[in-house]
Amino acid sequence: MKSIKLLFTLLFVVGFISIGFGQGEITGSAHDFSGGFTWNTNGEICNVCHAPHNNKAAVAGSPLWNHSRTTETFIMYDENVQSGTMQASLEAEPLGVSKLCLSCHDGSINLGAFGMTVLGADSAGINNDRMTSHALVGTDLSNDHPISFLYDAQLVIDDQNGASNPQLADPTINPVLALLSGTNTVECSSCHDVHNNGPSSANSLLRVDNIGSLLCKTCHLK
Repeated sequence: MKSIKLLFTLLFVVGFISIGFGQGEITGSAHDFSGGFTWNTNGEICNVCHAPHNNKAAVAGSPLWNHSRTTETFIMYDENVQSGTMQASLEAEPLGVSKLCLSCHDGSINLGAFGMTVLGADSAGINNDRMTSHALVGTDLSNDHPISFLYDAQLVIDDQNGASNPQLADPTINPVLALLSGTNTVECSSCHDVHNNGPSSANSLLRVDNIGSLLCKTCHLK
């Protein structure tokens, strides 16, 4: 009987993982730049961000980084503007992993500014290959979900702030723990997986399918 119960438990866990954190791949996703882009003449996928040799910089959490990084100044989320009740303390600037995302999505650097490519040179007159349309986040992050803040047990207590029930899920256990960075901060990568290893469509790169606001409700107990 115990063996049967254990088997059903394992099947349930595997099923949950398959639903919430299914496997995709970068090929064919929104980050597949292998074809149809004049700034990626070698047709590779990984080389736009990573290089096995002669990479551009050492970046914690992003090995063998091969793309230019933004030097822009960002306007962070402002709870006063958003009429929110956020208890977390935000960094003055986005942290490392999020800043790498913004190196393309703030629109300040050419998408082709990787490796030693001439077209990728971020110089005057060569700016036709920068991020546009809905993927352009810009440098004003005041109206976007806050990033680069510590999400720990104390934040859950602070956010409850006299309410009868907690407003945030326990960050020390999954599935929330799996969404946080190595420093337990909320970053762009908490919602989006650049390698499309989540269950949702290739264009959104979401780590958890947001049908019924499931992604939102992973952290927010509403």
